[in-house]
Amino acid sequence: MKKFLILSAFFGLVLFSSCKKDTPMAAGDGITIIPETTGMLMTFDMGSLMEKADFEYVKTLDFYKDMLKEVSSDNQKLVSILEDPSKSGIDTEQNMYVSLKFDPEGSEQVFGGVVFSLADRSAFEAMLAETDAQLDIQNGDGYQYAIGDSKTIVGWSDQFVVVGFSNTYMELAQEMEAYFKTTPETSIANQSDIKSNLETGHDISMWLTTNPFADNPSAQFALSMAEIDPEALRDNYIRSYVDFENGKITGTSDLDLQKALTKDLGKFFDDKVDTDYTAYVPQDDLLFAITVAIDMTGIDEVLTARPQSKQFLDYSLQQYGLSFTDIANTFGGDILIAGTKGEVQGTTAGIVAININDDDKLMDFINMAIENRALEADGDNVYKLTPFLTRSSMKEMDMDVNFPDGSARLIIENDIIFVTGDPTTMAMIQDGGYSRGDRASGEIKSLLSDHVYGTYFAMKAMREFDPEMENMPFSIMEGFMDSETGEFTFEMEDDSQNALRLLMETANEEYLKEKQEAMSDGEAM
Repeated sequence: MKKFLILSAFFGLVLFSSCKKDTPMAAGDGITIIPETTGMLMTFDMGSLMEKADFEYVKTLDFYKDMLKEVSSDNQKLVSILEDPSKSGIDTEQNMYVSLKFDPEGSEQVFGGVVFSLADRSAFEAMLAETDAQLDIQNGDGYQYAIGDSKTIVGWSDQFVVVGFSNTYMELAQEMEAYFKTTPETSIANQSDIKSNLETGHDISMWLTTNPFADNPSAQFALSMAEIDPEALRDNYIRSYVDFENGKITGTSDLDLQKALTKDLGKFFDDKVDTDYTAYVPQDDLLFAITVAIDMTGIDEVLTARPQSKQFLDYSLQQYGLSFTDIANTFGGDILIAGTKGEVQGTTAGIVAININDDDKLMDFINMAIENRALEADGDNVYKLTPFLTRSSMKEMDMDVNFPDGSARLIIENDIIFVTGDPTTMAMIQDGGYSRGDRASGEIKSLLSDHVYGTYFAMKAMREFDPEMENMPFSIMEGFMDSETGEFTFEMEDDSQNALRLLMETANEEYLKEKQEAMSDGEAM
């Protein structure tokens, strides 16, 4: 088993040792044996990743050298292959693919295949023998395979290698056969949507379809309960791309969804956050900020069109004399969650906010909360939260509660409800926000205002409060989602090198840290 794991790790290393290819789908490309029933496909541009990770540099890192030492104790020839993976017989001029098949009868059952092209079958088989001479090799129709354990298998022909894995017990040989019986005509490569996905020229591409779930009984039942035609699960696609650049990692996602699926789901969200929260978000001391534009009225419309669902929800609110329509008419749905540095060194301050549509109806909610001892009046438009609400609103988000009595406060200001655990932040809210020069602006303002969902994390600043983030090389993480597209960016502290190479450095630092901790624990014993 250990040797089979070493073999699996080797295939991963091939990613960082390949040569640049010239065409997205050359002859012998492994995608041609991936079945059209695949639900998710990831494509790795091995040449680009090799260049950006700098495999020669990776081989100088401690974690890699220590791995070679461990392998050398069992097999010196395998060390030679790990130092130069092209000796394995793998065609390093082709893409690597990871495909996932979801069982239509039980989508939680997944079989995956990592697919490589072969340049030299004899060299590959020699490498297998060096890895584990005890492998029980079986013959298939035009290919051979060996089962590593009850959830892993490797198969190969003259042209291709498939490393298979599953998350549950299944007929591995049968799943492997599906790859080697696939022809170019029945391959996923024959789908026009896949062809366009492969021609984008990204380091990593991902393609996902909902088709495998369209015949799933559980999914069909869930949609029928929501009064959505189960056929809406067919022909929906998500395409995502990741690129490693100098000083940053960028990603995009495009959603191509059926109108039958989005006509109601689209009513759950507004096009963007209309409430300008940036007055309450600082430019400099910000740790993180998240906004989302929920359409409360749209949700109420969807529920009203489904009387059974709405009656069930209204029944749970009836004991408070409320209905969901009351909630939808009271709250606007523009939500802000933000964290900042506290006034006292080493502390944090948090804000949770939602806009108000109807002040009179809001007071009905406030008075009901006071009657049920969930809130306690604490000044003009200020209310003290119970310990339970304080925990769920602040402490669950790792935000400090800095009021002397340990209770967070709810503040009503400028047609917005705010909850905070910090007295200085409360004073800022009551003053109408930060001074104009201190407010979030530029890209942060755009992220928080112009999208369905926007997020900004000052990773460098957050490391001050979370020791586990100490070695993270990121300075900023930001992203957004809209109805049909989304983007994210991880900015690195060092913008002079490629982000993938920097991730290799970080992995090595973590390895050395864990190695030192293990040695210290051993000495203590």
